[in-house]
Amino acid sequence: MRQRHLLAFVTVLAVALGVTEFALAGKISTVAGTGKPDNNVSQGRSDGVNIGQPFGVELGPDGALYITEVLNHRVWRLDRKTKKLTVVAGNGQKGYSGDGGPATEAMLNEPYEVRFDADGNMFFVEMQNHLIRRVDAKTGIISTVAGTGQQGYAGDGGPAIKAQFSRPHSIALDDNGGLYVADIGNHRIRRIDLKTGIVDSIAGNGEKTLPTDGAAVKGQPILGPRALDIDGQTMWIALREGHSIWKLDLASGKIQHIAGTGKKGFSGDNGPALEATFNGPKGIAVGSNGDVFVCDTENQVIRKIDPQTGMIATVAGAGPDVAKYNGDNRPALTAGLARPHGICVSPSDEIFIGDTLSHRVREVQPYDVSVSTDRENARYETAEPVDFQIDVLKYGQPATSGRVNYTLTKDGLTALTVGRAELQGKPIHVRGVMPEPGFLRCVVKVTPKAGRPLTAIAAAAVSPEMIQPSLPAPEDFDEFWAMQKERLAAVPATAEVTPVKSPDEEIETFDVQVNCLGPTPVSGYLARPKNAAPKSLPALLYVHGSGVRSSSLGNAVEGARMGLLALDINAHGIPNGRPAKFYRDLATGKLKTYRHDGRDSRDTSYFLGMYLRLMRAMDFLTAQPEWDGKILIVSGHSQGGGQSLVAAGLEPRVTAIAVGVPAMCDHSGRVINRINGWPKLVPIDDAGQPEAAALEASRYFDAVNFAARTDADAILSIGFIDAVCPPTTNFAAYNQLRGEKQTVERPAMGHAAPQDIKDEFKQFIRNHIEKQK
Repeated sequence: MRQRHLLAFVTVLAVALGVTEFALAGKISTVAGTGKPDNNVSQGRSDGVNIGQPFGVELGPDGALYITEVLNHRVWRLDRKTKKLTVVAGNGQKGYSGDGGPATEAMLNEPYEVRFDADGNMFFVEMQNHLIRRVDAKTGIISTVAGTGQQGYAGDGGPAIKAQFSRPHSIALDDNGGLYVADIGNHRIRRIDLKTGIVDSIAGNGEKTLPTDGAAVKGQPILGPRALDIDGQTMWIALREGHSIWKLDLASGKIQHIAGTGKKGFSGDNGPALEATFNGPKGIAVGSNGDVFVCDTENQVIRKIDPQTGMIATVAGAGPDVAKYNGDNRPALTAGLARPHGICVSPSDEIFIGDTLSHRVREVQPYDVSVSTDRENARYETAEPVDFQIDVLKYGQPATSGRVNYTLTKDGLTALTVGRAELQGKPIHVRGVMPEPGFLRCVVKVTPKAGRPLTAIAAAAVSPEMIQPSLPAPEDFDEFWAMQKERLAAVPATAEVTPVKSPDEEIETFDVQVNCLGPTPVSGYLARPKNAAPKSLPALLYVHGSGVRSSSLGNAVEGARMGLLALDINAHGIPNGRPAKFYRDLATGKLKTYRHDGRDSRDTSYFLGMYLRLMRAMDFLTAQPEWDGKILIVSGHSQGGGQSLVAAGLEPRVTAIAVGVPAMCDHSGRVINRINGWPKLVPIDDAGQPEAAALEASRYFDAVNFAARTDADAILSIGFIDAVCPPTTNFAAYNQLRGEKQTVERPAMGHAAPQDIKDEFKQFIRNHIEKQK
């Protein structure tokens, strides 16, 4: 049987959704393969190694996933923690050789399926060599255990090594030293006693006829046995030509019809499995609770049969009309599969699929966990009750076992309600109230019977327009920044402007380095439409999120295509266009802790230099002869969103800002027991209090205080479940803005900048320019 004592590797699924209806199973993803079939390497990261037509998949006793590659004649091992793929059998050449030597040097011919015995020895079937081979767990030596390499039917009652098979496809092992072979070309199932080496047929007589339901099957017909799995004393069988699923009692030898009418088709979901139709099922696996999973190959789906109820449902794949790869990181029922052949199920119920013609191995998570509010916009007034609904699905159906723990918190910090409930196949409701403005968060952990807890989050906005900064600006805030402007003005704004190759022949592009106060210059890319007339272009400054990277030529060009004078600057004043290693070395070296460097003083904070470069960049941009002298827009996300607020507060010529999930807001939140966001500028001491020096310095760099000093038009995106830049901090800044303003609120969004919000920002910029004209 497939070994149930495997070391379980569990993926924690975190799904946080707003109001939604559930009818979909868990997410699907690719765990191995690139989509290309060519033989490129013998080891490497799973997303860089080609796997040509993966068929069999199996979890080994070491917790790794083993994959048979038909097209390139190899067996792979995927370490699920490190994501590394390594060849464990086959040298990539088609043939039959290597017995008695290392398995990696052997020639194979279309390995179809792989299994392990209790000692960890690996067995796999080679369809085109008509035999079964074994790799010793300790030595890695390969040997043949059954088959001569010649196609035929012979040898029952004698040594398996001298027997003949015909296109064997699948194998399975029992607890008694038996190795079973789906000898499909001979329409038989054969058993090899691994202790004696003797082979015999336990089902089939070579006739192409469906078996008789309830009868002993030894010596009787069985039509096209393609895939086998064993659970205890029960063998589960997928009949390819018979388009049906059967189970064989290994003790009595009697076979029972479980699913499929025997006719080709795709029907019957959510009804009796015996009334369903299949189309060439080619893979089968038993889950931890006895559910049977089938690769309904020519229908391009994975189906689940509940032996207790006799019901069938599809759990992955969009059906025969979508016979191609798509849908990663989306619900599995919407994904396209491409003739899936192999399947196995982990002890914690993840499904692994050999998605053959997509040249990938896919994984389906069993659970969808969501929390939703009873209002689509998730907005409430202070002291108004909020109803959170918790839904837990397993393979698309309400989960009936497991435990739910939930916590309601004020802004993700102070616990207001803690509780638990048991899953009973229906939604769980939790009610809560916030006595003050902020965000009421519901964090749910679901503990299935198998696997680690799963997490989901939802949040309700409670009178968010009433959220105020945790502390006022320092009394000398304006004086401090006026002094910084004077210091900056004393430094000549000399600039090196170097033409660089543009990806658009209608756009001129330049590398820009502008002298600034401090050790690093402004570093960016400037782009403008060719032959732009003087005073004809609105100006747009793009600023970057956290991290260490080059300025983006693409961003600048995108702005120029909108008819703007566009400058994209990196956050650190570092050179542009260098190899990736240059930026990685900075990120892991000199700039590794930049966000906290010098944070105990306003005169040494890293953000002082960043903000000075921001001012100098605007000075440079507005000094260009093409600037229209009227419109100056600043845009960015996260750290760039914070910088956009800062820019508007420092430069009165800024007419509009497009601010995505801004960082650097309300650094002092912990003073009033409120969560603060990136960059967590103020450390908390052992007594749970903010450290005084860093707290005082942070107030001079808080985007909230700059927001209160601008009349610019503004658009600001806010994710209600953002744990990096919490929504409370975003609203603390938004509510200080004095100009025309609007929010893009996403109850289901964390810290993200999705394309649709970027598109909305572009439209905001277009509208602003039109209004100014």
